[in-house]
Amino acid sequence: MNYVKYEDIRDKWAQIREWKYIGLYDSEIAQRLGVSPRTIQRWKMQHPDFHDLMSGAERYICKLLKESILKAALGYEFTEESVEAVIKEGYSKPVSKKQKITRKWVRPDMTAAIFLLCNLDSSFKRTDSDISANNDPVIIMDDLGEA
Repeated sequence: MNYVKYEDIRDKWAQIREWKYIGLYDSEIAQRLGVSPRTIQRWKMQHPDFHDLMSGAERYICKLLKESILKAALGYEFTEESVEAVIKEGYSKPVSKKQKITRKWVRPDMTAAIFLLCNLDSSFKRTDSDISANNDPVIIMDDLGEA
């Protein structure tokens, strides 16, 4: 490993934050910076701003994951847009396009709900009867028609 000073990596903070966001471990970041994992740990202990950079990215990822699990546990609504080709009688190629908008509902994911309850509510006890399989998690609520 080459000797890299802490001051030399300050211009790489945006890149380091991006590496943390995509899920690289500290050891992988150390390798990309050309330092040892021990150096990363030492910098985190000696430089509060570097510690905040490294842990702030992890907190952001955890926040996104929590939001995603909660959304899955509660179910959610979304609109889906599609474009259909309109072929008139006597024509072999589409003469126009029709945009179709459909509102859909994704059912609550009971596994995600149980996971949240088990981790957030200490009084909640899961049993196997809490889980029910549902093969079709998306429900078409209504066809909103053409745009």
